[in-house]
Amino acid sequence: MKYQIISLLAFLALLSNNIFAQDTLMLMRGKRLLISDAAIGVNAKGDTILTYQYKGRQRHKSASKVFSVNKASGERVFYVQEFDDDLTISQMRSFLRGQADFRKGFCWWAFAGGVASVGAAAAIPPIEFDDKISGSIPVGIIVPFGYLGVLMKTSKSAKKLKSKFNFPADEYYIVGAQYAISQQRFRSGLLGVLTGGVLWVAISAIND
Repeated sequence: MKYQIISLLAFLALLSNNIFAQDTLMLMRGKRLLISDAAIGVNAKGDTILTYQYKGRQRHKSASKVFSVNKASGERVFYVQEFDDDLTISQMRSFLRGQADFRKGFCWWAFAGGVASVGAAAAIPPIEFDDKISGSIPVGIIVPFGYLGVLMKTSKSAKKLKSKFNFPADEYYIVGAQYAISQQRFRSGLLGVLTGGVLWVAISAIND
C-alpha cells in the first residue's frame, strides 16, 4: 500500500509538471507569450518556422519575428545582429523586456485629448472658396492628426521612470519601456480621435 501511494504521488507530480510546463516566447515586437510544445521546422520556401501551442491552439510564427524562446533547458535566440549599428543580442533582449513589461495599459488623458481635439476641429470653421469654385476645406481636421503626431513623440522621462519603478541599471531596458509607453499613448489617443469622430458625425446628423 505504501509503495502504491508513493507511485501515485510520483505520477501526479509528473502529470502536474506536464500540464503546467510552459515556455516563454519573446516576439520582436516586444510581446511576451507563455507557450508550450515549441518546435522548430522549415517550410517549403526554406524559411525557419516556429510552431507552438498558445491558448489551446497551434500557432506558427516566422523565426524572423521571434527574438527567443526560453525553455527549462535554456534560451534559444533567433535574433541575429546583421550590421554593426544593430543592437547586440544582449541590448535587444533588454529593449524587448522593457517593452514587454510596459506594453499594456491605457492612457485616459490621451483618450480625452483625442476626443477634445476632434471637438476643437469641429469648432474651427472651414475655409470657403470664392464664388467661382464651390466648396470648402475643413482645416480643423489638422488638429486631431497633429495631436496624434505629438503623442507619437512623447513618453515618460528616464528620470521619472527610475523614480517610480525599481528599474535595472540598463539604458536599453528604459528605452524599451519608453517606447511601449509612447505606443500606449498613441493607441489611447487614436481611440479618442475615433470616438470623437463618431460623436461628431452623430451630433451633425441629429442637427441636420
